[in-house]
Amino acid sequence: AITIEGKEPFSELYGRSWPKKRKVFLVEYKPIKASSLKPLVILPPTGGTNVLDRSYAGYFCRALKKTTLILSDWEGSGVVGKNPLQLDAHDLDAIRSHWALKHSIVYLKAPKVQIFGTSVGGIRAALALGVEESIDEGILIVAGGGMPEIIAKSTEENLTELRKLRFKTLGFETIEEYQRHLQKKVKIDPLKFGEELSKKRILMVLATEDTTVPTANQSNLIELVNPVEL
Repeated sequence: AITIEGKEPFSELYGRSWPKKRKVFLVEYKPIKASSLKPLVILPPTGGTNVLDRSYAGYFCRALKKTTLILSDWEGSGVVGKNPLQLDAHDLDAIRSHWALKHSIVYLKAPKVQIFGTSVGGIRAALALGVEESIDEGILIVAGGGMPEIIAKSTEENLTELRKLRFKTLGFETIEEYQRHLQKKVKIDPLKFGEELSKKRILMVLATEDTTVPTANQSNLIELVNPVEL
């Protein structure tokens, strides 16, 4: 068990404190002789760890001699799937994923850590950059901000099925109505941490004509991080 010190970053919203014990499932890539570079934590997209995440981790470990963790799963994951009609389940999912990330950072025992995330992993990484002082650099691939709009409009398979169920059961008739209700319940959003994000070194990769994390929402986030077009 790892004891987490300090204030839980979302406690003001939900009054929660760090869990004293939390199971976290990590895949660690550790070079025989590590460089002095900061260790890296990779947050996978929806669906969990995939071949791209493993290839990224292998590259960072082999080429850069960098200790790399993939946060593959954690105790208490899948909150939304278990509570599909609870609109604020999205926030509870964000809190639990951040708990898992914090435990991963403590495990690394490094003063500074880099973070790497794709899609929902990128959104979680953006939140972490906004609230964790120890994470000062990140790579965000097709991440976005404006969570109520992303949840309401995304064409990602799980969110599409969730939307159909909620429309049928809760009586929503339009996307706009659904988004308005989400805005009342979903409080944790990368866009609320613009000042903190602007102080960090962040590389963002934006996808045009994306509907999983809509391109407009990617643009909303990229404007907060002092973007430099390459």
